[in-house]
Amino acid sequence: MPKRKLIKRAVAGRDMAEATERLRKHAGKEVAYNFVAQLETIFARLCNFPHLGSARPSRAHKGLRRALLRDFPYSVFYRPTDTTIDVVRVLHHWRDIPPLLEDL
Repeated sequence: MPKRKLIKRAVAGRDMAEATERLRKHAGKEVAYNFVAQLETIFARLCNFPHLGSARPSRAHKGLRRALLRDFPYSVFYRPTDTTIDVVRVLHHWRDIPPLLEDL
């Protein structure tokens, strides 16, 4: 099967920007850079291996899956289709995740 196209929802983009800025302010530019690099790595892996993450049941998002970042307490929530990886949210593990996934 060919590699899937990555689609990031606007809210996922905001999640990533906010997390990157928070890390830059509190941990430094290098840590923020590493966070972005890990996101890009996981996105590339998901495009090639769409079922890499674990299933995450959701009423609002059929087929939702969760991939964990290796060195950061963040998860990428996504839906694989035959041709795309739809990135729904990128959330810190301390967040109240279920309502954030249902309100999209």
